[in-house]
Amino acid sequence: MRILAIDWGEKNVGLAIGEVLANELTTVPNDTALVDVARICKSEEVDKIIIGYPLRSNGENGTHNQRIDQFIEELQKLCLNIVIEKIDEAFSSVEARKELEGIGVKPEEISKRIDQYAAKIILDDYLRSQGK
Repeated sequence: MRILAIDWGEKNVGLAIGEVLANELTTVPNDTALVDVARICKSEEVDKIIIGYPLRSNGENGTHNQRIDQFIEELQKLCLNIVIEKIDEAFSSVEARKELEGIGVKPEEISKRIDQYAAKIILDDYLRSQGK
């Protein structure tokens, strides 16, 4: 099963893809993300989409979840036959920054990769939870 992971952000949307291993894919601007994701789903033959859905420590919705829900609703219209699943991903961007810094990625490169790396972390966590 080919899975596309999404780390939604107000400015940029990070994407990762994988089946058994998660791989960074790209970062796209939020204003073109719906079309970009639909195109990628078709070209990469995606079977499932998982999208980071940050929950607060008390289990309540994060500040952007209403906008993420709107994004999911519009994306589902473009990707009719693909299951979209929300995955709790609180702090994936913080973790992505730490990991990228830890492997010696330069600060200017971190800013280019952080969103797609956060998507990779979301997908890694999902694949582990599925026993892959």
